[in-house]
Amino acid sequence: MRWPAAALVWLLAAACGGGSHVRVSLADGDDHAAMRLMDDSLTVTVTSADGIGGLLLEPRGDGFPGRVVVRLQLRGLERVTVRSGVETRGASVASHGERVVRHWWSTAPRGAEVPLTAADPRAVTVRTLAGGGDRIGGFAVDIPGDLLRRGEPLEVRWVDFFRY
Repeated sequence: MRWPAAALVWLLAAACGGGSHVRVSLADGDDHAAMRLMDDSLTVTVTSADGIGGLLLEPRGDGFPGRVVVRLQLRGLERVTVRSGVETRGASVASHGERVVRHWWSTAPRGAEVPLTAADPRAVTVRTLAGGGDRIGGFAVDIPGDLLRRGEPLEVRWVDFFRY
C-alpha cells in the first residue's frame, strides 16, 4: 500500500514514563484522522471518504502507548486487518442480525486464516459504536497489546460493507 506524503499526520505526546511519538500515515489522501492521547491510551479516529482505506502507525521514541484504539467512522465493517511484519490479524463484523464478529490470524502474505476466539489475547477486538436510534456510529478497533509491545510499525486496513 502506498502512503502519500499529503496524507501524513504527526502526533507528539507525552505518555506515562516518558515521551511517546506515534506517526500516523493515511493511505488515502481523502481520508481524515484525529488523535487523542489520554494517560497511556491513544485513540485515532478516522473518517474514510470511500470506505476502503488504511493507515500506518509507526512508533517513535519510547514506542506505542499502552493502548491504541482506531475508531473507524463507517456504516459497516466487512473486514479490518492489523499487520505487523509477516503476521496479520483480522476481524469482520456481520452486516445483519446481532453483528457477530469473526476473529482470525495468519503468518503468511496469503496464508490460511486461523480462527481465534474473542477471548484470545491475540484477537483484534472490534466494538460497534452507537450512532443514535438503530444507526451504527462506527467501529472501535483495539490493537492487541502484544503487537504494541513489539514496537514495530503496524498497518491497519479496512473495507466498509456500504461503498458507493
